[in-house]
Amino acid sequence: MSPSRGKKTRLSYDARVTWLALAGGAPAVTFAVVALWRWNADPGVRMLLGVAVLVTWLIGALAVRERATRSLQTLANLVAAVREGDTSIRARGADPYDSLGLAYHAYGDQDAAVLRLRPIATATLTADDPAMYDDMV
Repeated sequence: MSPSRGKKTRLSYDARVTWLALAGGAPAVTFAVVALWRWNADPGVRMLLGVAVLVTWLIGALAVRERATRSLQTLANLVAAVREGDTSIRARGADPYDSLGLAYHAYGDQDAAVLRLRPIATATLTADDPAMYDDMV
């Protein structure tokens, strides 16, 4: 038995978002193409409008993909920065009433809390055992 025989291939997140965006627009595009096909107009005009509908559909699906993946990449970069102790990164333009914007602001608040607590933790560690603090820095 070959190793790839029993294994299911899973689409990446980007591909799933793209396919969902394409599937969401498919009924409208199908209706528009059928309506253009049945329309009694010059075939050149029908072809031009049909191509315009298809190109707009594809561009819209790719824009949805870009929007979804870019936001998640920003969030992943913020999480990585917090883990590394970098408190200088901020998400600009994040809407606090949006679920993704709320996550951005939560990490921003976490950064502020770390900055407020760091001097207290440093003072506590150096008062107890200065050698312990040297090992952490």
